[in-house]
Amino acid sequence: MEIGSTTKHATHHHTHDEFIGATRKTQYRMPKSLLVPSIMAYETSTLTEYNDNFFVLQRRTTTPDAPFGKSYVAKTQVVVVKTTPESCKMICSVETEFTFNPPLGMSWPIRNGMKEGTLEGFKLIAQTILNHLS
Repeated sequence: MEIGSTTKHATHHHTHDEFIGATRKTQYRMPKSLLVPSIMAYETSTLTEYNDNFFVLQRRTTTPDAPFGKSYVAKTQVVVVKTTPESCKMICSVETEFTFNPPLGMSWPIRNGMKEGTLEGFKLIAQTILNHLS
């Protein structure tokens, strides 16, 4: 459930280069998991590349109310490449950026939880692209 978002477009023109740099700030409630209650996530998405053959979306997400949440940022990237006029390929990645040394013994659980959580988000993006194409 989206709580709120703001979007800033690079310009109002419709050339590919002018979409690059468009940003969107969103906040949403993350679902509860076995170890973490439902918490707010704060995300900034930026379109870093865009042309007729591919686009790249980079996101930085913080969850300050999660355990140790002020010590890391989730950096994700989604690349969508047109492979034929009727199909595309999506390449996704996630990286945990610790703002200072990770809490002792918590680095792996934080990275693993982040990987599992973003995988669900990547699946939703893929489904949205498929819905748009059909």
